[in-house]
Amino acid sequence: MLKKISQLHREALSVIAKNPMIMLLFLFLAVAEALALTTLFLAHSAPFSKIFAPIIRRFWGDRFLHYPDNFLLLPKLYGYANAAILTVVGLLVSGITIKLIEAAVLHTGVSTLTAAQSSFQKYFGLLAVWIPAFLIMRYGTSFLMPHIPHSLPAEFMVILLMFVVIQAITAFLFTAVMTSKNGFFKALVEGFGTLKEQGGVLIGAIFIPCVIGVALSFLKSTAPSFVRFYPESVLLILYSGIFITMVIDLYVTSVSTILYLKARNKV
Repeated sequence: MLKKISQLHREALSVIAKNPMIMLLFLFLAVAEALALTTLFLAHSAPFSKIFAPIIRRFWGDRFLHYPDNFLLLPKLYGYANAAILTVVGLLVSGITIKLIEAAVLHTGVSTLTAAQSSFQKYFGLLAVWIPAFLIMRYGTSFLMPHIPHSLPAEFMVILLMFVVIQAITAFLFTAVMTSKNGFFKALVEGFGTLKEQGGVLIGAIFIPCVIGVALSFLKSTAPSFVRFYPESVLLILYSGIFITMVIDLYVTSVSTILYLKARNKV
């Protein structure tokens, strides 16, 4: 298995290096998230305050429009914005990337525009996979936490295992939806079938990036506790998280797509 994972690493890096558009797509997504974070950070200042100040004052109170308490609310506001961006832009970027990688692996020429058209056409299929995965990850942890020993290692391991499994399932189902010539439900059957055969390899390939991703999530959740010492550290953590997540998502999408295509097409 280690040899197969090592080969996947090399193939993913080769595909990304030969197709710079793939990296540009994820960079575009990261920039969109950074702009959203910057806008929310400036929510208490004109001209953004005209839109955001009444909303913040109505739902959370006037204190969160003032320094340093604005940094206490910032991670929550950004969480909402990030979920919206991923649901719209993120799914389209994933779809385009999968089609570009498919063209590279199977040696079938496809333009970025054609890949984008396919992504738009399959958007609701991707959305149907993404929403349950997002809800399970978001609320599943809240359900499990009361039943877990109150220690950081135990909580970390439970969330990590859930995250790895959901990432593996989502990655293969996204690829199935985007590459299958059959309907949506048959694509899901193909995706789960390939997951049954190659799930161990995929989990092994994405495990370390998932560890980094969960560690980053834990850091974000504790960011407000730094406000009384160094409020601006919250902003630094969130900005850093955007670009670390970009690299992780780029890698996971590339590796999972290549593995799926090689398994399905026997290349």
